[in-house]
Amino acid sequence: MLFQVLDADYIFTDNKPIVRIFCKTETGNSACLFYDKFYPYFYIKLKRDLDELNQIKEIKKIEVVKRFVPFGFNENQSDLVKVTVFNPQEVPLIRDKLLKEGIAEETFESDILFKYRFLIDFGIKGMGWIDADVEKVATKTVKCTSYNVKKFNGPINKTDTNLKILSLDIECLPTDPKKPLDPKNNTIIMISLVFSPEYKNKSNLVLLSKNYNGKDTKGFSS
Repeated sequence: MLFQVLDADYIFTDNKPIVRIFCKTETGNSACLFYDKFYPYFYIKLKRDLDELNQIKEIKKIEVVKRFVPFGFNENQSDLVKVTVFNPQEVPLIRDKLLKEGIAEETFESDILFKYRFLIDFGIKGMGWIDADVEKVATKTVKCTSYNVKKFNGPINKTDTNLKILSLDIECLPTDPKKPLDPKNNTIIMISLVFSPEYKNKSNLVLLSKNYNGKDTKGFSS
């Protein structure tokens, strides 16, 4: 089945991450793909004994691999340890632990966000098309038709489907112009929206926090 990729994130459940890919089908319907066979990982240059890594319960798997170290010029690949963990949020914590305790001399690729790590490894690009073997599933985490991915068959070349686009901008009144906006206390004074294609015969709309009504403009008391 073919899907056009719009965005991706992940949820964490049953001690494993589940990647969600938000897509459009060839017929223009919204869909979400779930994939639960991918885990976060990074590389380290080992300083002490490999068995020490096995004592860390947050680590799922370790394996010695050959990789080119990204700093300097290297004619040959080096022995690095690929550290695979259960939870994407624990990658920086485990990385810092390995460095602080002297188990690792250096770490590599530990700052790549999990969803980008997934997209890179599978060659998936935003707005690009992918072919996947899927089965429909029921879920409460999204409100569109959902599928479990059994196999990715790779990206394909295909023209875009007819997307509906809403672009919006929110303006707030800061209580102190010298400080960053505070979403809990700063009042929204204007919201502007642009539609493509038109929505209810409008291509744009401005919402104001004052009593005013004009063409493509609506005012509200709060």
